[in-house]
Amino acid sequence: MAKKAGNGIIAGFEGAINAVITMFENMINWVVEGINKISFDIPEWLGGGTFGFNLEKVEFKRVTIPKLAQGAVIPPNREFLAVLGDQKR
Repeated sequence: MAKKAGNGIIAGFEGAINAVITMFENMINWVVEGINKISFDIPEWLGGGTFGFNLEKVEFKRVTIPKLAQGAVIPPNREFLAVLGDQKR
């Protein structure tokens, strides 16, 4: 029961952090879209053509917080104190 509660709290923090990341990502991409709309024609006597921007949208990595382990976590090739019969599964 405590593990489920702990993992629920961890998932809540993870969701909140990822919501903030998504909000900033959307704000930055909104600015990038606005900059990409800037475009104008260059007069022929200056060489002609078009000047504008073509910036790529950003994509931030989302946070993944490790959840609590299930069962025993025993390091390989190391001594440890064994308590027998303490695991229910």
